[in-house]
Amino acid sequence: MGWLQGATKVGLIVGAAYGSYAVGVWSKDTRETKNIYEKVTREIVPGPLEIKKNLPSTTELERDVKYKWNNSMNCVFNYINSIPSKCTRLLQNAFSALKKEKIDAKTSSYSDK
Repeated sequence: MGWLQGATKVGLIVGAAYGSYAVGVWSKDTRETKNIYEKVTREIVPGPLEIKKNLPSTTELERDVKYKWNNSMNCVFNYINSIPSKCTRLLQNAFSALKKEKIDAKTSSYSDK
């Protein structure tokens, strides 16, 4: 199985080298290489360049990251700050439910007699 991986890698490298040679990338004629370069920049590169124009600047990214970080930290610490009151409310609800259940149990035991 290892020989298959090696053969695949060698095949890809040889194919890329042959393809670039067939297109004329390695030509000694600089005009032909220049024509290839212009064709690549005209047909392939404009797409990524258009995308790059639409990307936000580094200052915008920095501002957004700072805002999101600060907002996340505020949410985390607000939640941590609310834990005691949530626990108190939970315990109060549990005690009131137990009290009600105890009262219901007493009244049902009286009605059984």
